[in-house]
Amino acid sequence: MLPVHELFDLDRVVQERQLELDVWGEFDKVGADDAGPRWASLSAMLADLAHSLETGTPFDQHWTPAVESGELNWQFHP
Repeated sequence: MLPVHELFDLDRVVQERQLELDVWGEFDKVGADDAGPRWASLSAMLADLAHSLETGTPFDQHWTPAVESGELNWQFHP
């Protein structure tokens, strides 16, 4: 059993699965990495991340950092 899950009846299991799909979506591993790596190295990715945090520009073309009530939040823009 997973530590965060309780024993559910079938209806509850179906509801939980739907919630997971709504939050995370489905993932199809076939062809998921056909584009190859986005960065040449981990240090290049961290440099882009630092630049995004310092300037407020999008990270990885879609994620914009924002500080709200003292917390860092990332807003996705397709």
